[in-house]
Amino acid sequence: MVSLKLKGAKYPVKARLQRLDTPVGLEYPYPASQPELAEYPAGQLPGEHVPNTKSAVKRQRQNLRRHSRNKAARSELKTAVKKVRSADEPQNATEAFRQAARMLDQAASKGLIHKNQAARSKERLAKHVQKLGGTI
Repeated sequence: MVSLKLKGAKYPVKARLQRLDTPVGLEYPYPASQPELAEYPAGQLPGEHVPNTKSAVKRQRQNLRRHSRNKAARSELKTAVKKVRSADEPQNATEAFRQAARMLDQAASKGLIHKNQAARSKERLAKHVQKLGGTI
């Protein structure tokens, strides 16, 4: 522990020093070669503060799990939308649209994206499918 006197602070602030295993200049939380989150204990990712209480450690652990889960879900969602956009036949576009619309609705209900964003995306995709000659 190191005590720091911050400008304008009434009392010294205790800060923990931590060793960073990544080269300087890489941005948190995803360096060029993305490490698995499980390899790092809570508070040890580059550029991350070290929690001081048990509840903060738990909250940080939960946030890392949720972040990785949400990132994967958003990626799947984008892939589903791209499949609709890249479909060249009306039948393929219609099938891809049904799957993407379902995923957009689920993402909106879980709070991953806003419900208006889901509605807007579905409307745009539906117009695209109709333009190709597919049915909705």
